[in-house]
This record gives sequence, structure tokens and C-alpha cells, in this order.
Amino acid sequence: MRKFIVSALAVFGALCAPAVAKISDETVARYNAAVQANDVPSLLTAAEALAGEAVASPDDRDAALLAFEAAWALCRNGECEAAIPAAEFALGLPANAGEHPTREDRRLLLAYAEWTVEKNSDTRTALDAELSDRVESFPTLLTVSAFHNRYINDLSEGRARMAQKTAAAAATHMGQAKDQVGQLWSGAELAVHTTHFNEKQSPDALIGIAELYAELKLMFHVAPSPAPEWLRNRYYETNAWWTAMHAYFRSEDTSSWARRRAQKIVDDAITDDNHTHVEGDTTHAEDRIRRCPGNLNRPPSPKYPQAALNEGYVGAVIVAFDVNEEGRIDARIAASVPSDKFDEAVLESMERLKWNWEEPGPGAPPCRKEVKNVIQPFEFAFAASYDVLPN
Repeated sequence: MRKFIVSALAVFGALCAPAVAKISDETVARYNAAVQANDVPSLLTAAEALAGEAVASPDDRDAALLAFEAAWALCRNGECEAAIPAAEFALGLPANAGEHPTREDRRLLLAYAEWTVEKNSDTRTALDAELSDRVESFPTLLTVSAFHNRYINDLSEGRARMAQKTAAAAATHMGQAKDQVGQLWSGAELAVHTTHFNEKQSPDALIGIAELYAELKLMFHVAPSPAPEWLRNRYYETNAWWTAMHAYFRSEDTSSWARRRAQKIVDDAITDDNHTHVEGDTTHAEDRIRRCPGNLNRPPSPKYPQAALNEGYVGAVIVAFDVNEEGRIDARIAASVPSDKFDEAVLESMERLKWNWEEPGPGAPPCRKEVKNVIQPFEFAFAASYDVLPN
């Protein structure tokens, strides 16, 4: 009887590999059903059973495939220690050229599982050796997971210089499939530039963050409205970092060439954007009625917090606010760098503002007095007056 194993390795859809095996049809069917249902407890049980039968059937022509898939299912769902025997078994079996799983995939899975279970210099070196050969290869769920978790571990352990290197490798690898893994790719890119800046305050970090911000800015503006939550949050976060880095170099009054170049990169990303982005859900019928023109009654003017001034902090806050028919403003922090140093000052300044609606003239079509998600950046940089510098 023919049966199929549903692979969860491929980034794009499921890869079905034919299997004619001594391993029971029922075991494979239970595993496939659990994968397709995304039922983690059932998947772990089915994967353990599949791994056990595969390891017990070394003469089965599909033993390596089934053991590998079971091991990967276990590891990606938090059971890497249980995955190691099946991963070792799969690696020990012959691999034909072009056959799934490849010899490289088998080595990577075992190295990743062992590193996940016990993070030490030996397992880290073994995993890095496997990943170094995969930077330019096309991403799979296994490679993306390994690259992502590798640099995240460096960040969490405070290895900033190593994190910059591993995040750069992750960003390069994931960048080949950024349409599918944009959230993870942009997170790796952001880590590259922020760790670089925190380590050396290099103008190159400002250029890098400007390039990322420009790309996310374009992605955000062409995305269906409302934009995906991850894209919105990453866009705000990168905007905050771009503004904060700009504030730093402006406060230091250095690297004017880098500031000019970075500003041009951002300005050239979208020609019709003027730093204030209004996002509306055009799927609602009322949004087909144009919004009434209007603006803030005066520019927001938060004061530099004394504590931040005393400690020598510069930074940025990105505010998102809604406006109702009465012109009342409901503001919230979308992102800030450094976190919490300037948030209170910005929100207090927003509370003192009101939105002035312009009434439509005689014979003008009706308009709607409501606006949502107006984005306003604030840059805190040292100047003679120690006030917030205008954008």
C-alpha cells in the first residue's frame, strides 16, 4: 500500500514524499493528521511513535525520511532532547544525491537539536559550522529556525559582537524569502544595526537602519490596509531607532555626511509621505466618505525629562493617535528608544492638544470627522535650550 508523509520542512507549502514502508500505515496517518491539524499534543505523541518505528526499521527504504521528519516535528515543538536519537539515526543512513532529507539537512537538524538541549562552546561551534554553509542556500523552516534562535541566544546572553555577526548571517539567509518570512528577516536586520550602534556608535549603523526603515516604510505603505500587526510594530520600532540614532549623531554634532546620506535614503523611499502616516481600513463603508481636513491646534512640545537630561540620554518616541468628532486626541506609544525614558513627557504634551476640524464649504461633499492611527515621531537630542529638536 502506498502512503505519504507530510513534511513540515519546506517554507512554501507541504512537501509530500512517497513512502512504501514496513512502518505501519496507521502510524504515518496519525502523524499526517496531527501535522495538518496543528494539534501539538497529538503531534508530539504521533512523532514519538513514528520516530520509534523508523529507528526500529533501518532496512525500510523510507526510514531516514520518516525519522528525520519525526525528529524535526519533536524539536520544533520544544522536545529537541527526544528528537536526538531519531536525528542521529537518520544521519547514520545513506543519503542519495538530491534525496530528501539531504545529508546537509540531517547534519543541521542534529547540530541544532544538540545545541538547543545543551548550549555550550562545543554545540555552538558545531551548529555555527553547519549554518555557515547554509547562509546562501534557500531558506526552509529548519534553517530559518536555526538562524533565528542562534542570534536570539547571542542577544539574550549579552554577546553583542557575536550577535551582530549571527544576526547578519540570519538576515542574509532569510532575505532570500523575505516575502514569506518578513517578520523574522526584519527582526534580524534590526538586530544587526542596533547591536552595531550600541557597540560602536558607528555612522554605518545609521546608514543601515535608514535602509531598513526605508524598506519597511515602503512595505508598510503598499500593504493592504490595515497592515499586518507585525509589520506595523516593526515599522514603528525601526522608525524609533532611526530617529534615536539620528538624535545621537545630531547631539554629538558629528558624521554630518552620514546623516545627510541616511536622510536621503529615507526621503527617497516614498515620495508622497511627509512623516505623518494615516492608516485607514478602507474595507468599511464609512471610509469611502472622505475625511474632513484638519490639523493639530499647535505643534506638540514635550520638554526634555530632567532625569534623562541628567543621565545624558537622547532618544525617540513614536506616537500613534486617534481623533474623534469633537477633536479629542487619544494618544498611545507605538515605540520608543530607549524604552520609557521619554514616554511620559510625550504623552503629557499630547494631552494638551486638540484637533481642529475644517468645516466643508457650501456645496462641498460630506466629510467624516474621524481619523485613526496618525503617526508622529519625536526626537530628543541635546541642543542649546535642551528642548526637543523639531523633526
